[in-house]
Amino acid sequence: YVLNQRLYHACRLLATSNLSITDISEEVGFITQSSFNRSFLKAKNISPREYRKRAHIFENIKNIH
Repeated sequence: YVLNQRLYHACRLLATSNLSITDISEEVGFITQSSFNRSFLKAKNISPREYRKRAHIFENIKNIH
């Protein structure tokens, strides 16, 4: 449950903030970025960096239409 909440919060921050991935990993409670990356990839089947990239692309497309 706690892991899911941390990752949910991380997804929101990745999509809506300009914080670095390291800052986000710390903000949501991970001790290292590598453990955050592993947990995120395992849960979402995508890296945090790729998630952010896709979220920004989606937001740009949404704003065009």
